[in-house]
Formats: sequence, structure tokens, C-alpha cells
Amino acid sequence: MAEYSFNFQEKELAIIATPEDIEENWLWAVLAYFGPRFLLVMMIKRESVFAIYHARQGMGLFIISLFCFILWVGANLYVPVDLQYAFLFVNIIFSL
Repeated sequence: MAEYSFNFQEKELAIIATPEDIEENWLWAVLAYFGPRFLLVMMIKRESVFAIYHARQGMGLFIISLFCFILWVGANLYVPVDLQYAFLFVNIIFSL
């Protein structure tokens, strides 16, 4: 499953995915970056440290993308045209 190591001098908890975990769940980790599919990974592979790490990363990118989309919609209503394209560009980058 996962190896846990604790360094008492640095007081740091490191959760390390094993090579077997990475080999078995790499496809789920990739799937976690495609929009709201991170929820599917979090529900199905909740025991995999590797898949959950990437699902959390995908969740963060999805939330940032939604926030940028909301800013872009707001920019279409109140902001000059030049700044609208900046918000659209940022939204496209985060969506990809």
C-alpha cells in the first residue's frame, strides 16, 4: 500500500507511493486531470496514495479553471474588450 516515514528532527511526515502503487494506478492519476473526473478517482481509488495525490491536484486545477471562467463571464459584462481576451486565454490554458 504506502510507506510512511517520520523524521523526528524535521517533524515532517512524508507519504511515499510504492512503485507497485504507481504502476497499478498511473492511468487513474492521468484521468484525475480531466475536469470533474477527479471525483471518480477519489471515490474508486481512495486507498491509493499516488492516485489520490493526483486527484487532489486535478481538483485544484478544476477549481482554478472554474474561477477563471467566472471572471471571464464577469469580464464580458463589465470590462473592456482587451481584458476579456486575457481572461479567456487564462481559462483556456487552465482547461487544457
